[in-house]
Amino acid sequence: MRIWCFGSINHDYVYAVDHMVLPGETILSSRRQVFLGGKGLNQAIALARAGAKVSLAGALGEEEDESVLAFLASEGIETKGVEKIPGTLTGHAIIQLDASGQNSILLYPGANHAISKAHRQRALAQGRPGDFLVLQNELNDLEELLEEGFRRGLRVCLNPSPVTSSLEALPLERLAYLILNEAEGAHLTKKQEPQEILEALAGRCPNGHIVLTLGERGALYAHQKERLSQGAVSVQAVDTTGAGDTFTGYFLAAVSRGDCVPEALKQSAHAAALAVMRPGAARSIPRAAEVDAFFTEQRRR
Repeated sequence: MRIWCFGSINHDYVYAVDHMVLPGETILSSRRQVFLGGKGLNQAIALARAGAKVSLAGALGEEEDESVLAFLASEGIETKGVEKIPGTLTGHAIIQLDASGQNSILLYPGANHAISKAHRQRALAQGRPGDFLVLQNELNDLEELLEEGFRRGLRVCLNPSPVTSSLEALPLERLAYLILNEAEGAHLTKKQEPQEILEALAGRCPNGHIVLTLGERGALYAHQKERLSQGAVSVQAVDTTGAGDTFTGYFLAAVSRGDCVPEALKQSAHAAALAVMRPGAARSIPRAAEVDAFFTEQRRR
């Protein structure tokens, strides 16, 4: 079984600040770093480092050299579905990172919002019924991509980030997996309490597996009549940028190989905890051996 990740590829420009800049305010940054990012790329790396067989489809600007593809290849990720789009720039993000590890992100989509129908069809034609298709909300025409994947018999998995008004019209009943955080869940359901959000999503996605992440309060899971909870792993956060993508990749890698959901949730929580202890997005994602060692260490405490 292969996991097809159709998603964004960005360059992340990360600025260390004392606090997030306020309207009308100019502040100094103590450090600037540049990383590869984008939710599609991040989740593909998390899937690969968790041991999944993964292909990434997406778009680069025409100015890119081969370094991005070379990096992905070094991670064992197949990239036949990544295409350069003439007249575009690769997407990028400006990330403010404060002293507590929290972030604020300004995203320029670039080539990620210039993907054609033909490009989508070329990429999805490589999948087989039963394969996983992992999507996020950093591409254009997300609903068409979701529907096309469903028609082809792929198990569609959605991480609806970043939040936009277009998400409200998505056919969530098509989803096999919906993985989202509390703010995204509140936007989709107009609810505020985590349990209410979970139940509202279960109503809209009656056959899907729903994972609602709650940051320091862990995560909740729903599938039909089953309900589970997973506590967070307490660590000192350095940078939370890639935590959600790490959790998503590790969870889907685990369930795709047949792990039970409680085990998948535990692995994902420990992987995300390791990620927030490191700077950057893609570079912070741990490898499976690190997660196993960390999990063993935590159990001994």
